[in-house]
Amino acid sequence: MKQVDPWGRTLSVGLFLGLFRTTLEVTEDTRIVVEGVPGSLQDVREGDVVEAAYEEHGGKNVATLIKVTEAEPRRETTAPPRDLSLGATAPSTSAPKAP
Repeated sequence: MKQVDPWGRTLSVGLFLGLFRTTLEVTEDTRIVVEGVPGSLQDVREGDVVEAAYEEHGGKNVATLIKVTEAEPRRETTAPPRDLSLGATAPSTSAPKAP
């Protein structure tokens, strides 16, 4: 995968060992699979290894299938939890134990 534009709904893929490049338009009908799991265009990243099928419509290459076979490692999207207590402990929510 050379370039992904989720806003423009296009992606640029290399052909023939990366010597040539073509731009594919992604539509609502494009099926996207990332390592065997259904995905979306936002799941496709530059550097991913992809297989793509497309048809020509009105002079544009419209993707029918984008299959990510080897995804680039993803950065963690969630930040680790932060301790905002400033040393205070949270009140216990468990019921008191019977004597």
